[in-house]
Amino acid sequence: DARWQAHDWIIKADPDAVIIPERLRQHLAPHTGKNVFVKNCMKYSGPGWPMMFGSVEAFSNEALMTYMKGADRCRTQLQWQAWGEDLFMGNCISMLGGGSIFDGGLVGDGVCKGANCGDGSVAAFHPFKSVEKWFQCYHQATR
Repeated sequence: DARWQAHDWIIKADPDAVIIPERLRQHLAPHTGKNVFVKNCMKYSGPGWPMMFGSVEAFSNEALMTYMKGADRCRTQLQWQAWGEDLFMGNCISMLGGGSIFDGGLVGDGVCKGANCGDGSVAAFHPFKSVEKWFQCYHQATR
């Protein structure tokens, strides 16, 4: 299925992530047309940071095209077996010549630096494991 090719950005989101689409568009718009994915967590400093945490993964159309053309190289040339998909995708796209940008305000993630659903600049929040908690966050975020 190639429907993704008709879109500027492809988003992979966990079901316990609360997404605010208009804010997401605002965060991504300045980078549209670039061959990039978004690193969204700076929990630590040093090698490998910032990184893309998998609760919300954002890939430009160009970055996903880069991946689709070179995925076999990544599977054979990277030592990926112990990685999650977020680490694999980031390393793969980078190895294939794609770039990354850092946006620490893309996701308020409790696994990274915290999830404040009242922060009106953040585009997504994570994790909200129950339906009740998910809707509480959504309503707080969209007031």
